[in-house]
Amino acid sequence: MTLQTLRSRETRTEQRRIDGVGLALLVIGIGSLQVMLDRGKELDWLPPRRLSS
Repeated sequence: MTLQTLRSRETRTEQRRIDGVGLALLVIGIGSLQVMLDRGKELDWLPPRRLSS
């Protein structure tokens, strides 16, 4: 019953271009974060976690 109701309410789809600059910045940003976290662990850039009571 729900499927029949939702079929009549389909939204229109349209072709959109990919934002190349935004995609490139996203890839560079996430890649840089990943490299920093990996290298930080190897080179002891990140402080050790401490449990305080």
